[in-house]
Amino acid sequence: MFLKDYKKMVKDIEVRKVIIDPSATSLINLFKQNKIAVKEADNAVIDGINLVLNWLDEERIHIVESRCKNIIREFNSYIWDEKAQEKGEDKPIKQNDHALDALRYLLQTLFPNKKRGAYFVK
Repeated sequence: MFLKDYKKMVKDIEVRKVIIDPSATSLINLFKQNKIAVKEADNAVIDGINLVLNWLDEERIHIVESRCKNIIREFNSYIWDEKAQEKGEDKPIKQNDHALDALRYLLQTLFPNKKRGAYFVK
C-alpha cells in the first residue's frame, strides 16, 4: 500500500533519492528492492533542531502556512522533556513531530554542518 501511494504521489516528479529515517529499515529495504534510491537521514536530533532554528532565524527557509499546516501545528505543540532537563539534557518528547522530523532530516542530511554544535539561535 505505501509503495503504491508513494509512486502515485511522485508520478510526475524526477526523484533522485528519498531521505528516510535510518531506523525505518523495512521501508528502506522495500524502496531499495523496488530500485528507489535511498539516502538514510542524519538523525542527530539536537544538531538538527539547531540547524532548522538557525535557517529560520536567518530566513534561509520560509514556511508557507497555507501549504505547511502540519509543520506549523507541530511547531506550536513541540514539547521538551522536563525529566531530561532536570538531568541537564536537552531532549524533545517524540510525539506529533513527523513533519518537523522531515524538515530536520532534509536540512541535516542535505546541508550538514561540518562542525557539529555550531548552529544556535542568536
